[in-house]
Amino acid sequence: MTIGKVTVYFCPPLNSITKKEKLDIPVEENIKLIDLEEHLIKQFPALANLSIKHIYYVIGDKSVSNREFLINAGEKVKLLFPMYGG
Repeated sequence: MTIGKVTVYFCPPLNSITKKEKLDIPVEENIKLIDLEEHLIKQFPALANLSIKHIYYVIGDKSVSNREFLINAGEKVKLLFPMYGG
């Protein structure tokens, strides 16, 4: 039974890979970060090539790296990919 959603925002360059700026993912009450990652890889297999474990997740105003972190329905998740320059 779906009662809510988590909104995922793809920041550059991830938005060019997914061809989306944002995506709503239906959830019951919450979803673990690791389950969200699996969902995103199934929907966007090219993300697996980036080593999704290196993507930064910002949930609300906090950077989250704990893959067991529970994301509640209604929350917004920003995906950031580290950029390297020289």
